[in-house]
Amino acid sequence: MAKGYVRWRNPFNAKDSYVSFANTRFVVFWSKNPAPLIPNLHILRERGIGCYVQYTLNDYEKDGLESNVPALQHRIDTFKRLVDTLGEGSVVWRFDPLVLTDTISEELLLEKIDIIAEHLRGYTEKLVFSFADIASYKKVGKALSNYHRHNPNNDSIL
Repeated sequence: MAKGYVRWRNPFNAKDSYVSFANTRFVVFWSKNPAPLIPNLHILRERGIGCYVQYTLNDYEKDGLESNVPALQHRIDTFKRLVDTLGEGSVVWRFDPLVLTDTISEELLLEKIDIIAEHLRGYTEKLVFSFADIASYKKVGKALSNYHRHNPNNDSIL
């Protein structure tokens, strides 16, 4: 950011794009792990650039549906640090997508959401969620197929 631009790597095709801050007034970040952003947010502030974080904070840790993300408590702590840094209303909580399996019932899913909500009390005003159309997302479909392969007693994934 200090150079006046950032390199962004598309997670789906690994192509790099460069984004200049010359005419930028606002940035929206979408992330499952925004912790690396925190030490650099002051650069945006110094340049007069506002920002907003859509933070996907799910709890599929024990279910094996999300790999390569920090532990849940670490992600909750990161959410709070982001709010402390950016201010109230600048971080939106996404529990996304809602996933039901033979081991994740509607009740358990709501319990997972409620537990995170309790931890985020006073730090968030909004919860965003969606349902995934698996046919449109090959990577998600592959992850769910791998999940099903490793959990053969689960007959359905919704």
